[in-house]
Amino acid sequence: MAYLELLRPSNIIILFFGTLLGAFVAVGCVAFSQIDTYLAGLTTILIGGAGNVINDYFDVEIDRINKPKRPLARGALSRIHAFRYWLILNLIALLLSLFLTPLNLLMALFTILMLYIYSRYFKRMLFIGNFVISILVSLGFLYGAASTSSVQNVFYPTIFSFLLNLGREMLKDLEDVEGDKALGATTIPIRFGATATLTLVTLIFALMISTTVVPYWTEEYGTVYFLVVMLGTNLPLLYVMINAWRQPTKENLYRQNTLLKVAMGLGIVAVALGKV
Repeated sequence: MAYLELLRPSNIIILFFGTLLGAFVAVGCVAFSQIDTYLAGLTTILIGGAGNVINDYFDVEIDRINKPKRPLARGALSRIHAFRYWLILNLIALLLSLFLTPLNLLMALFTILMLYIYSRYFKRMLFIGNFVISILVSLGFLYGAASTSSVQNVFYPTIFSFLLNLGREMLKDLEDVEGDKALGATTIPIRFGATATLTLVTLIFALMISTTVVPYWTEEYGTVYFLVVMLGTNLPLLYVMINAWRQPTKENLYRQNTLLKVAMGLGIVAVALGKV
């Protein structure tokens, strides 16, 4: 169970469906009849899960303060076992990528390398860590599309994912201030405070909400997309920000970050319905 926990299943499930969505918006329903689509989804799960493992490997001291129930922080697994687990997951992912396109293999190698560098160095740097991880997460859509040998039509979901993850990462930094400060990290909340962080997150989410209107306005996505994205993603975003401003405590921010995962999932559903 500790090995499964390290992967953070709720996160990688979203990555899996995001990858499938990338394949779907690229070539339509035919994507679901192709084995490469599911290989791409499985590869994304392995790489994303491995990224969470190496993140916990480097963050074990911080997690003993911020997330004491995580496997390494509570002593359920040793760091050496976690590192070997990371290696195995990535090796399997690269092996699967060999059966996909050359672009998939290059993206897999790039993502594995950047997730390692992010966890070891970038995560504790001002804004850089937030920016890098948001790009890497949003690449899941492009990875799925690449498995079909077509990268068309994935611009909007990639942008949506980037902006949503960028705001969420900053909220997570605000949630984790205590541990990050104790270990000498330099994050936006530590450098500029809670008010500045919430202001920046609000602006990012406002841009995200505005961007979701564009494909409906250009008639690329239909009315069903618009209704689902407004009610399932944008409304929860507004709710999250109102509650984060009212009560920027660690416990409440954790609840809001959990709700953002739901908003991300429904955003995937909205884009999928928009392409039906």
